[in-house]
Amino acid sequence: MFALPIPEQHAPLDLADPADRHRLVAEEFGACTPPADMTSEEFVEAAYGVIEELWRDEDNPTYQTASRLFADGLSRHDVIHRLAGSPAPTVGSSVIR
Repeated sequence: MFALPIPEQHAPLDLADPADRHRLVAEEFGACTPPADMTSEEFVEAAYGVIEELWRDEDNPTYQTASRLFADGLSRHDVIHRLAGSPAPTVGSSVIR
């Protein structure tokens, strides 16, 4: 639902291939204005990280947050933008143990 735009738009690509997903992320988010503390390349990588989390598992904090933001009216692109611009701390980081 959130990982990538509608699959029919990407017929020649194999969406199960991480390299093809990364290419789509770069195309979609590469021209976006990144948050002030990130370069464009860092932002694309952060968006890719969010999409990979969404791709792998629907039962994780990223998916739960994305679902809530989408229900609040944000578009799929804006949800990923927000999650990539201010990623949540993960278990094992210096913030959460």
